[in-house]
Amino acid sequence: MVSPQNSPGMRRRSPVVSQNREIDESTEQADALNQSAHGACGRGEQTDAIVDALNQEAHDLYQRGEFTDALVVCERSLSIDPTQSVAHNTLGNVYRALGQHQLAIKSYEAAVHAEPDAATAFTNLANLYLDQGELKQSEQVHLLALERDSASMPSLMSLAFIYRQMHEYVKAADVCHRAFNVGDSRGSTLDPLVTLGLIFCEMGDPSKAIPVYKRVISTYPDRQEGYIGLSHALQQTGTGAQAYATFLHFINKFPEAVTAPVRDRAGCLCLHEHRFAEAIEHLKLAIELDPTYAPAVNNLGTAYRALGNLPDAVSAYLQAISLDPNYADPYSNLANVLKHGGDYRKALQYYTKALQLNPSFFDAHMNVGHLYKDHSRFEDAIGHYTRALEIDSDSSDALISLFYAEMCVGKWDFFQTRLLGLKASVGDQLRRVSGNRMAPLPSAQPFHALAMPLDDTQVREISRAYGLRCQAGVDAMGLARFSFDHLMQPGQVRIGYVSSDFGDHPLSHLMASVFSMHDRERVSVYCYALSKHDGSVYRDKVEADSDVFRDLSAMTDVEAARTIHGDSIHVLVNLNGYTRGTRNEICAMRPAPVIASMLGFPSTTGAPFIDYLVTDRVASPPDLGYLYSENLVFLPQSYFVTDHRQAHADLFTDEELQGACERRGEARAEMRRVYGIPVDAFVFACFNQVYKFDPASFTRWVRIVMANERRNAVLVLLRFPPEAEARLRAFAMSLGLEAERLVFLDTAPKAEHIRRGLIVDVFLDTWHCNGHTTVADILWAGVPVVTMPANTMASRVATSMLEFMGMGELVATSPEKFVEIANHLCRDSAYYTSIRSHLTAARLGPGLFDTAGWVRAWERAADLMVQQWRLGGRPVTFEVE
Repeated sequence: MVSPQNSPGMRRRSPVVSQNREIDESTEQADALNQSAHGACGRGEQTDAIVDALNQEAHDLYQRGEFTDALVVCERSLSIDPTQSVAHNTLGNVYRALGQHQLAIKSYEAAVHAEPDAATAFTNLANLYLDQGELKQSEQVHLLALERDSASMPSLMSLAFIYRQMHEYVKAADVCHRAFNVGDSRGSTLDPLVTLGLIFCEMGDPSKAIPVYKRVISTYPDRQEGYIGLSHALQQTGTGAQAYATFLHFINKFPEAVTAPVRDRAGCLCLHEHRFAEAIEHLKLAIELDPTYAPAVNNLGTAYRALGNLPDAVSAYLQAISLDPNYADPYSNLANVLKHGGDYRKALQYYTKALQLNPSFFDAHMNVGHLYKDHSRFEDAIGHYTRALEIDSDSSDALISLFYAEMCVGKWDFFQTRLLGLKASVGDQLRRVSGNRMAPLPSAQPFHALAMPLDDTQVREISRAYGLRCQAGVDAMGLARFSFDHLMQPGQVRIGYVSSDFGDHPLSHLMASVFSMHDRERVSVYCYALSKHDGSVYRDKVEADSDVFRDLSAMTDVEAARTIHGDSIHVLVNLNGYTRGTRNEICAMRPAPVIASMLGFPSTTGAPFIDYLVTDRVASPPDLGYLYSENLVFLPQSYFVTDHRQAHADLFTDEELQGACERRGEARAEMRRVYGIPVDAFVFACFNQVYKFDPASFTRWVRIVMANERRNAVLVLLRFPPEAEARLRAFAMSLGLEAERLVFLDTAPKAEHIRRGLIVDVFLDTWHCNGHTTVADILWAGVPVVTMPANTMASRVATSMLEFMGMGELVATSPEKFVEIANHLCRDSAYYTSIRSHLTAARLGPGLFDTAGWVRAWERAADLMVQQWRLGGRPVTFEVE
């Protein structure tokens, strides 16, 4: 706001009257001035003096907030001289302060009309438009003000703010440079420099802000803005330790400025650096300064949660809510704790409350989206991710989460556009993460990245970033290292399996017989559950087949690690990787001398605390070793262990399997009738989840079916999830496929799901992330699987299975070859019968379904790992004979 004393419309300055007065006193003073002026000069000068006095009085009243009195004095001034601009301008200021924006606009317009060449009223009018959120109109009026006064600092700084709000950062920076030149000539460059630093941070280039803020500090060492801005810019560049050090310097240099919000900020910086004890210290000091400051109490809850102290975290969040029931953050944070504890219904209630309080709460929309996504409510998840992206259109988190949720339901409307944005975002994030363990994590989570068409090295680096962050968090706890001297003596190897999936989950289905098949003379089996008993027979079996079974779900990570170490485990096997329910911090504490990743996560973990990845030469070719951070352990058969030979030995009769090889059989025909599939159709199928689909591979499948119309070819998919059916059907029909040639089936219990292999002639695999358990299930029925591997392990699992069943000829090297193999199987009956007969026989030989052979190989591998450790050597890649 520009004072009338600086306005070109002010003809002469009157003395500023400092004391408060009633309106009649101001009128009396004006009359006195009138008389004095009359005695000293002529009629024109007398009027000028009266108007100037009234304008000064109106301005003083406005400055003191006595708006009603100011209005009266302005009207008196205008009654004397309605053509002046100053009183109109002050009147506009008063109306603006009273919230009467339309009257303010009229007053400013009158001021502009009275003095078209004066910038002051233009600036105030523009700022009023800015108050109302009318950015373009405000911009236009500020530009008019600058035409009249190119050195108007208020207009320049307001214009910079407008361009920041419009995300036109280049224009904003240009205006700041102009303002700097103006300020430099006047000896004051603080505001332009500070704003320029903000602009660089907001445009995602905080490295440019750092020298700007350093210049602020060197030029204005006694001003706080430079230190605060530098700390913020350093944090954005991922140099959190320097950011915290800078902020501590600010606290020490300006002790008078240390308020509860300042201590809260210091605590947040510590939280970001995983310096949880220091964070708690700062946050408690903030609460001492202001016990009612809810943000500090909320952040204290977050610090407790980070340390695994959930009771105190919940207590802090509830206290923050009681301090400020309209503060949305603690509701969302409390919901996060409840979600982590499995109380999803209550978590949703708290998320909903947070969004009621703040409908534009980005984090809450994201968290609700994650909750819905985790419970397969993908349409609801998409709604919240979309809203989050509307709130922050530059958010990589929202873009990637939305992309993945849309993949889950086959929503490909913006697939290529989103994919380009995804790759660019991931690339930018990975460049910032490189070499910095505490930089913001990539938005793409490692597990989701497996199904996304990203570059191979991007998939690796995403996992690496998460692994390094996990290790950094554990290192920040300052825990003493575990000792393993007592494990140096040779003898029985104790293998500890850690998983959140000991229950009715594909991992337990696949490993159901592994624990009982271990040779107890060589191995002792310990299983550590990260989840509670789900009431399934699978959990019962794991518990019964373990020598020792422990439920770690109620323990903190530190307690869990100490428990494992107390069991004297030689080889700790991480069966989760980055799948849901993982607690990699336990492994990062190194409670065992050897740590291996196996089965659950088909890729590198990128984690420095994982020594080995159990794999095979097909799933992880040696020449692609650069994609892995672990040392590779190559088993002599597919790394993908199965339990079909034990659990589903009697699921098919020999007659049924033989009939399927020749595409006949009553059981096969009856099942097709039950599922609404033509008995004589050639059935191409894919039973993978839809999130593994993509437009390119799906288009090939549809083209294959359409090219084999003479064979009455159909495509059978699962409603996995049901929301995908309408979209996939519409996409297929847009390519020309008749509706009746696309069949959807509901998901089914395990045994029925595997038996449905009898109705399938050829299984078409997904490309970026194969079917894993699903392919094993379909191969147990002897069904030919056509797959096309890339470089990532997740895309090569089906190839591994086929190669170790002697069926490498079903592995395509290109999309064209994929189509060729599928067509050959469909059109050449003799070839088809020979392939399926081979697969049916291979089920009972060595290879994929030989669980006992797999266990023996794995035991040899574990023994070699321990030997290598006992010899004092570093982990090495090796092959098991």
